Amino acid sequence: MGRALLDLYSNDVGAPFHDVKSFAAYVGGCPTNISVGARRLGLPV
Repeated sequence: MGRALLDLYSNDVGAPFHDVKSFAAYVGGCPTNISVGARRLGLPV
């Protein structure tokens, strides 16, 4: 699959970056997101 990265999303939605206390991590990154989307469409990956 190439590289798999982590996407980090703030748990403090709307807060300035310097006030963010924690993040939620999800497997992501462009190559992974495209692969997951293609697979959901029934395409081979």
